[in-house]
This record gives sequence, C-alpha cells and structure tokens, in this order.
Amino acid sequence: MSKIRFFIALWAAKFYLFVSKIFGRSRDDRAGLLAYRFDDNFLEHLNKPKMVVGVTGTNGKSTVSSLLNDIFKLENKKVAYNDWFANNLAGHARCLLDAVTIFNKPRKDIAVLEMDEMTLEETMPYADLSYLIITNISRDSIRRNAYPSFIAGKIKSALDKSLSTKIIINANDPILTAMDIKNECIYYSLNKTKDEITKYNANDFPVCPRCFGKIEYEYQHYRHIGKFYCTNCSFKAKKGDYTGDNIDYKNMTFDVIKGKKKTKF
Repeated sequence: MSKIRFFIALWAAKFYLFVSKIFGRSRDDRAGLLAYRFDDNFLEHLNKPKMVVGVTGTNGKSTVSSLLNDIFKLENKKVAYNDWFANNLAGHARCLLDAVTIFNKPRKDIAVLEMDEMTLEETMPYADLSYLIITNISRDSIRRNAYPSFIAGKIKSALDKSLSTKIIINANDPILTAMDIKNECIYYSLNKTKDEITKYNANDFPVCPRCFGKIEYEYQHYRHIGKFYCTNCSFKAKKGDYTGDNIDYKNMTFDVIKGKKKTKF
C-alpha cells in the first residue's frame, strides 16, 4: 500500500511540475508539497542520485550551493538544483523530483540541496546526503533562531542521525569546531587576507566552551570567524585539510593548500 501511495505522489507531483513548466512557473516548490499530500514519507521513498550534497549554516548557503551547481556543470555532470533556494522539506522534494524518472529511476549524477540550519534535524535523515557542507553559525533572528548555541545543538542532533554523511566544516568557526561531531570530517580554512575587518559590537563566541577562558584571535575574517585560540587552555582553531591563501581579486584567483601541495584556481 505504501508503494502505491508513493507512486501516486510521484506521478501527481511530476504532472504538476510538467504543467508548471508549460506556464513558466517551474521555480516553485508546490510540486514537493503536493507529493507530501499523498505520501508523508515521500523523500524517504524517493531514489537519489549517487551523490547528494547538502549545504547549511547561518550565512553563505545560497552562494555555496550556487557555486557547487556551476562547478559540477563545468564538469559535465547532470545536476538537480533549486536555483530559487527552497531550503525546506518541500523544496528538497521538488529538487529531487527532477532527479528521477516517472518510474523512480535516478536520471541525474548529483543533487545539491540548500538546507535550513533550523530544520536540518527534520530533513537531513531523509535526504541521504553524501556530504554536508557547514559554512558557519552566527547570531541571527532571535525570534526564529534563538542564539548560536541553540542552532549548534540542532545541527549536532541532525548529524547524530546521519553518521554516514561526511561533513565539510569551516575550521575558522569556533562554534562549529567546539561541537563533538562523530561523523567523518573534512576541514577547510582561510589564511589571513588583506581585507579590512569590520568591527562588531556583538560577540557570538566570547569564552572558551572548555574552560571559560577568554578567546583571542591571530586574525579575523568577520565576526567570530578567524584563527582563534583560548588564552587559558589548548582549545584553538583546527588546521584545515584544505586552506585558501593568496586571494587576488584583480585576477580572480586564489591558492588552495593541501598538505605540501599548492594549487592555483
């Protein structure tokens, strides 16, 4: 019965999507909403591409998702991606509808999902992510997101439910690196740049989570993001597995350092 319900949901959503495209309204996640009207477990039953990449965090989700889509397409990959940044469950269903045939067979190589950090706990376990990129956690709307440690707890809970997902994480964010993550992690960082740093009155990470000592910085990129260390214990920024360096805005290039190898992009 559940399989019948799923295929009714799939075909109804596909038909709605077909009609929407005829009338030029394809940038709409209502097809995903329709699928869930018929099957509460639609995303769980939907087959996924071989690689599904999620992107979450307070800032930069849309930018990183869009960059990934462009990069994968340059590699001649077929990509399922919502370019209007629908980052909830219905949006994910709408995106992944494009990745399967009417018989639920994958027809895309990769899916890129922008994922809201507040609802990640509810969506991540059903998306079958190969990778999750976490950009940062910062103070946001207090009515919706409360405070950074609350969002960190939400993300941590989501990761604990999806231990097979590899996490690509910002090593320059102390809130993220303070999390006890059990997943396999790949850390990225950025060396000091020549950019002028804006000073903020709000401080999202004033004290060390281990000893409550004062947090200091060798350099900052913005807000609490940078190369940090505790003045009282060993807590400090992790070394990036991949590190950006030598940003050249004029020529639009930068270096990526991995171990002893440096590659210019």
